Amino acid sequence: MKYFLLILTLVLVLAACKKPQTATSNTSSSSSSTSPITTTPPTTSLEGLKIRTELSGDPALGAAKFNVYILNDGEGVSGAEVKVTGDMTHAGMVPVLADAQEVEQGLYASEGFQFSMAGDWIVTTEVKLPSGAEGMSELKLTIPSR
Repeated sequence: MKYFLLILTLVLVLAACKKPQTATSNTSSSSSSTSPITTTPPTTSLEGLKIRTELSGDPALGAAKFNVYILNDGEGVSGAEVKVTGDMTHAGMVPVLADAQEVEQGLYASEGFQFSMAGDWIVTTEVKLPSGAEGMSELKLTIPSR
């Protein structure tokens, strides 16, 4: 019985360490066919709302700046509340939180974000429009070790 529990625990640990599948590449300027930056389409509660989150620069440990582009029916949105949250793909890490400030109509920048550990991250951008409508997008990143 003791060996059965040991083997079962080992199998569960190995299954939990499986590398996550990635979506399509979000950067077209990369010369590599496999980019560490991937994205999934935005999920929104408002027809015509488009949210795109981009990492400014290469993925790396430490400070990171995100640019968030928000369009509603093709027009840049002003006055939105924008929150950027980073979660590692494994349990046990405290999320990284940052607000994004409006730079110009339809463009918001978040500069208070810190990648604290190398590995796979999901960066979720939540947007609340002045009308109360809400939307969300996700960006999947792999932060390399130094």
